[in-house]
Amino acid sequence: MTIMNDSHGEKRLYIGIVVDCHPDEPNYVYLIYVYVLGKVFIGHTCRKIRESSIRVVDNDIVLIELRRYDQTKGRIVERLDNSSSDKSGDDPYKDPFFDKPWGSPSPYPDDDDPDTGNGLLLLI
Repeated sequence: MTIMNDSHGEKRLYIGIVVDCHPDEPNYVYLIYVYVLGKVFIGHTCRKIRESSIRVVDNDIVLIELRRYDQTKGRIVERLDNSSSDKSGDDPYKDPFFDKPWGSPSPYPDDDDPDTGNGLLLLI
């Protein structure tokens, strides 16, 4: 989380991953997963991104500013560079939504693992 101060108060910026895109709305509406908070937020692009014709698609890494009063919604203020500096052996089609630094190599739990119960994976 990054906190920036401006004349209107402080802004809370988070790095998130675009999970889903809904182009049927008047303005594109995105579902963004913020890993630090462990939640999915509704977001839209800011005016600067819309006027610059910057495309935001699924699995893009973005910088989202959450609203001060309604913490379930926010706006995308920047699309971050998705290419990593270390390209040695990385799979470009790997899903970053399930990447966990401490997690198992597979995002799917084992059926006989006592920590996961009956093998269901529940993301809230």
